[in-house]
Amino acid sequence: DSVDFAACERAGVDVARRPTGGRAVLHAREWTYSVIFPADSSFYRKSILETYLVIARWLLAGLQSLGIAASLAPERHIPAGELTGPDGQSCFSVPSSYEIIADGRKLVGSAQRRWPDVVLQHGSILVGEEHLGIADLLHLGAAGREELKKDLRRRTAWIEQFVQKPPALEDFARLMAEKWEEIFPVRVEEGGLFPEEEKRAGELISRFRVVREEEPVRNSH
Repeated sequence: DSVDFAACERAGVDVARRPTGGRAVLHAREWTYSVIFPADSSFYRKSILETYLVIARWLLAGLQSLGIAASLAPERHIPAGELTGPDGQSCFSVPSSYEIIADGRKLVGSAQRRWPDVVLQHGSILVGEEHLGIADLLHLGAAGREELKKDLRRRTAWIEQFVQKPPALEDFARLMAEKWEEIFPVRVEEGGLFPEEEKRAGELISRFRVVREEEPVRNSH
């Protein structure tokens, strides 16, 4: 209900559901990642947090190799008030325990979903400040939009604040592949989807399709 579909259409921004659910995210200038593995994988851990911390080692290694003093946020209790109101509508406005931060501010937003036989974790690494534009795509008044932008500036960090010339996406992807091989006993191979995976992706389009105002955004099951 928080998404202003008319504003999204004017801005040329598509709206889609995420299998992991959660608050709104504006995918603007960023690096995104996803890690998917079966339950019998050596990466699998019994809890969401344990699995997240395994993947966080890799993310931290890549960011630190760019000269960014990235670290895990300390454990904290999020007051109920932070989950409501303008600053509770954006995924990046509410930092959680153990999320990756730089200079005390959230740099990486991640989400995880687990099924009986597979785990999915995906997330965004902010490169520029374009994510602040989400305030213009939510049902907020002028004061609410300014409040959210101010809050996001205070709570989020992005690569350009620490690296004068961020690497191109392709170069960063190669760096992350190298870090994966350094940390885990696996070999990274570049490839695409198998035919059966492409078929399955096509079957799932209707579930995560772009939604319209008359179709409220709901978490998928």
